[in-house]
Amino acid sequence: MPNRSVGTDKKSCGLEYNLPKGRGTAVILYNGTGSAIAKGDVMEIDYNSSTEGQEVQAIACATSTSIFRRVVVALEVVANGSRGRFCKKGICDAYVYDASTLAAGRHLEVLNGNNEFKDAGGTSRVIESAAVLREAYTASDQGANALKSVYLIGEEQSIKAS
Repeated sequence: MPNRSVGTDKKSCGLEYNLPKGRGTAVILYNGTGSAIAKGDVMEIDYNSSTEGQEVQAIACATSTSIFRRVVVALEVVANGSRGRFCKKGICDAYVYDASTLAAGRHLEVLNGNNEFKDAGGTSRVIESAAVLREAYTASDQGANALKSVYLIGEEQSIKAS
């Protein structure tokens, strides 16, 4: 993990590093969303800014059936206008929402404009699969955003309309 304060260091934007204990890869991204990003929020990476220190940003997930997107998960609360750490691939806690219970091993997707994962329909990978649930989403979780351990696949995928 970088030693410097990522919130104010413009040079840290886009820096990738390994998470402790082989848990995966993280990246430092700028939050220009207009509001704070919560720990566990599911976002996507945007490379379209030319402003120094904001070149690589976390943005809300947008529908993309022809262009593939890279989904990330916030590892900490990131205030608007600052930089923070995001899981790019590997094990992290992310928000999951569904109307029914989900067993560990289910593939998860993110829908347009949402900041949580939803069931992608089974244990087989589909084009929208962004993560795999590592712990059950139980009856007490149903109908609510719940922080759950997931394995973020770390590849680009399609994002469906909600």
